[in-house]
Amino acid sequence: LIGNTVVVAAQGAGVKIRVLSVLVVATVGVTVKFQSATNDKTAGFPLGANGGMVLPPSPHGWFETNANEALNINLSFATATGVQITWAPSV
Repeated sequence: LIGNTVVVAAQGAGVKIRVLSVLVVATVGVTVKFQSATNDKTAGFPLGANGGMVLPPSPHGWFETNANEALNINLSFATATGVQITWAPSV
């Protein structure tokens, strides 16, 4: 993976993707951010080799995409990266 990779496809007209929790683990140092299509929704999170990040479950959500846009992960460097997302539709 490098650049934008779709994590959750766009859900249709008027529907946003609200991210409730995130787990990311990378094998080498990389900067990770989440985007709504190509629009940044988070800052870049620098991860160390074999490092990761967790946004624990939040009933209100951490961020959401724009309506009818995919949730993408953007990596600064091509590396094996595990991503686990909990999300819900939002209108």
